[in-house]
Amino acid sequence: MLLATLLTFAVSLSAWIATTIRLGSPSLKPVLGGALGGISVYTMLTSVFGDGLVEFQRHTHLGNVSLYVLVVLGAVSLATRLSAPLFTGARTFSATAAPSASWFDWALLATVAAVPISSPLWLSAWKQQPLAIGVVDEPKNNTLSSSTVTLHGWALDPFGPSRAVTIINNTTRVNAHAWVHPTDPVGAALARTFPTYLDPANARFETVIDTAPFGSAPLSARTFAQNRAGIMTEIDRRVLTQRTP
Repeated sequence: MLLATLLTFAVSLSAWIATTIRLGSPSLKPVLGGALGGISVYTMLTSVFGDGLVEFQRHTHLGNVSLYVLVVLGAVSLATRLSAPLFTGARTFSATAAPSASWFDWALLATVAAVPISSPLWLSAWKQQPLAIGVVDEPKNNTLSSSTVTLHGWALDPFGPSRAVTIINNTTRVNAHAWVHPTDPVGAALARTFPTYLDPANARFETVIDTAPFGSAPLSARTFAQNRAGIMTEIDRRVLTQRTP
């Protein structure tokens, strides 16, 4: 869907520019396609290069609405194009009054159809990208009152189960274990918020870190979500310090 939206935006923008140059004014369909596709692309980019993938769902609410409208308009446009031969006498506007790009509908359909058809060529490479999301909710304070610190959070991956690992000072790996949230034991809240991510019931984790072997110096703690293919996505980075007496 993301790739199809990007290509839809590119084709619509090209048709918008082409009809403006050729006819002096843009065709309505490319304008709608470019505007709606542009909104979707904008919300994606402001998430990825703004707050990050963890905020992707919240950022793309407007983008989702634009995408749904774009799908409806695309279906209507295709239906009218296919049924046009049956109603040729119903046309009331000339090409001058209502400029259009006759190739636009078919080019858009071919572009969108090319995405799933070509998926065997690029899907495996897509799955190798760090696409997991997650956060460390606790502790809120990075100043430690004891030599043991417990991290609580969640991690989700779009292609399967994931687990969390924490790297201390870029050298020591601490594996997390499954954790049941007292107010959301089956991950229902995560499933509602991130419906396209898998295994929300087992997404929450707990990591217990013994800081004693590292002395009293500040510790770098980087937490990653690791999917079943071994792909690591960093979801949290913090510096833990011991509270001074």
